[in-house]
Amino acid sequence: MLENCIIKLDIFEKASLKQKQISSSFNLTDRAYYIYINDDEKVNVKSFLEHDKSNELDNRYHKACLLSFTDELMFLQCLEDSSCKVFVDKKKLNKNQIIYIGDYFEFYIDRIKFILNVSYKLEEVTHQKIKNSFSDLKSSIYQKLLADLNLDQLDVIDTMSRGITNLDLVNKIKLNLKKLINESTENISLLDHEKEELKIKLENTILDDVLGMGPIEPLLKDDSISEVMVNGTDQIFIEKSGNLTLTDVKFDSELQLTTVIQRMVSRVGRRIDKSSPIVDARLLDGSRINAVLPPISIRGPLLTIRKFPKKRISIDDLINYKSISTQESWFLKRVVESRKNLVLSGGTSSGKTTLLNVLSSFIPDRERIVTIEDSAELQLKQTHVVPLECRVSNTEGRGSVKIRDLVKNSLRMRPDRIIVGECRGEEAIDMLQAMNTGHDGSMTSVHANSAHELLFRLETMVLMGSSLPLFAIRQQISTAVKIIVYQKKNSNGKRMVSEICWLKGLDSTGTNYITCDLFQRTGLNYELIQDIDSIKEFCDKEEIYLDDMDISKISLT
Repeated sequence: MLENCIIKLDIFEKASLKQKQISSSFNLTDRAYYIYINDDEKVNVKSFLEHDKSNELDNRYHKACLLSFTDELMFLQCLEDSSCKVFVDKKKLNKNQIIYIGDYFEFYIDRIKFILNVSYKLEEVTHQKIKNSFSDLKSSIYQKLLADLNLDQLDVIDTMSRGITNLDLVNKIKLNLKKLINESTENISLLDHEKEELKIKLENTILDDVLGMGPIEPLLKDDSISEVMVNGTDQIFIEKSGNLTLTDVKFDSELQLTTVIQRMVSRVGRRIDKSSPIVDARLLDGSRINAVLPPISIRGPLLTIRKFPKKRISIDDLINYKSISTQESWFLKRVVESRKNLVLSGGTSSGKTTLLNVLSSFIPDRERIVTIEDSAELQLKQTHVVPLECRVSNTEGRGSVKIRDLVKNSLRMRPDRIIVGECRGEEAIDMLQAMNTGHDGSMTSVHANSAHELLFRLETMVLMGSSLPLFAIRQQISTAVKIIVYQKKNSNGKRMVSEICWLKGLDSTGTNYITCDLFQRTGLNYELIQDIDSIKEFCDKEEIYLDDMDISKISLT
C-alpha cells in the first residue's frame, strides 16, 4: 500500500547529473502533484490541493506533468504536447499519456532528470522495495484466470499454440478475463478514462501471455519490424528499416521467456529443453526463429526471430526501395528467362533470400521447379513448384535429412530448374554438377563478401564434400556458373545489389578465373556504372538475343 511509503523526488541536471534540488517527502493525502518547469531549468513541485487553492505560477512556467497516487498505483501523466518534452526510456510521451511506475523510476523533462524513489516508512523494512503495482495486479489476475481454467481447457490452449483455434474457448477466456479485471480494479481510485486505459492494458498483456507470445506479441504484429532479438529478459532489440533499436519491452521472468520459446517451437513440432538447448526452426507464417537456453547461454534464454513479410515483395518494390536499378532488373530478367545459371552472394541479412525470391518470379510458369531449403522461405508464384525442406535429427541423433541429400534426390524428380535457398557446405559439389548436367537456369545463394570472393568460397565448400583436385573443381565452377550477383547491406542498413559479375571462364593455364563486372556500384554515393560492351559480349556468347529496345532498357544512358 502506498499509504505506508515515503515518496521522494530527486532532481538532476541531465548533462552533468549534478544534483540541483532534493524535494521533501510527499504528503500522500494530497494524492497528486504537478511538476512545473521554466526555460531557466527551474523546477517547482506543487500539490494538487495547493494548485486549486492558489493561482498558478507565472507565465514563465509550463505545467509539464502530473504525479498521481492511489491506494495501489502510482503513475506519471504528460500534460503538454509541445511546450515541455517528457521522456521515459528515451521515448517521448504524448499529451495525456499515462505511465505506471513503481519503487524507482527515471524520466526526463527537457534537459532535467527526475528520479522518483519509494521506500517504506517503517525503519525495520527500509531496505525492502515496493514491487511494481501494475505487475502485481497483472500477476494476480493472471493466476486467477489460470485457476478458473480446467485441465481440458489448458490442453486446448496448448493445441491452439500449434495453430488450431477454438473460438468458443477464446471468447470464454476473454469474458472471464474482463470479469476478473473489473473485480480487481473496482476499488482503484482513478478517473474513468484512466481506469479504462488500465483495463485495456491489463487485458491485452494477459491475453498475450495466455494465448500469444507475451510481451513481444505487439512486436510480432508490427509489419514494419523485420527482426526481433531477445537477449535475456530485460534487453529486446528490433530491426526496423535496417537499423537496430533497443525497445522498452521486458519479460517478467526467465520462466515467462522460456514458456514463450517452447510455445513457438511446439507449433512446428520441435522441442527445446536443457537436454536440447538449441533450436532453429520455421514458424507457420514462414518466419525463422533461433533459440538458445541456459547453460549454453550465459545471460539467460535467447531468442532471435526473423519475420517473414506478409506481402510478397516484387521487383517493382525493390526498384522503389532503390535496392536495384531498372537496368539491372531488366538484365537479370533476361538472364533468368534464358536459363543461365546464377549464384547470389552477400553477407548475413543482406537480402539474399528476398532477391532470390524476386528473381525466381521471372521463371516461366511452364517449367517444373524444385526448391530446396534449410527452412522454407521461398514463395514462388508458379504452378509447378515442388518445395523440399531439411529435417534435423531426433533425440536419438537419427532421421536427419541434409541439403545434400535433397539435392541428390531432386535430380531424380525430373526438374527443369533446381533452386537451393543457400549452399553452406558439401552440397555445393552436387549443386554444381546439377548445373552442369542439363538443369540450366538453376539458382542458389552463398555467404560471401564480394562476387569474386564467392568463387573461393565455392572451392572451399566443394572440398568439404569431395576429394577432387583443385583444377577439376575450378573447371566445374567455371562451366556451371554464368552470373554472380552480389547483394550488400551498407552502413546505413540499406540493402542493394552492389555488383553483377560475369564469370567468363578460366585463363589459358586453367588456374585463374576470368571475370568481368557488368554492373557495379562505387564511391560513397554508390554510383552505378556499367560495361555495356561487356554486356553485349555476354549476350552474344550466351545466345541471348537483344534488339535495340532491349539495349535501350539495359543502358544507363
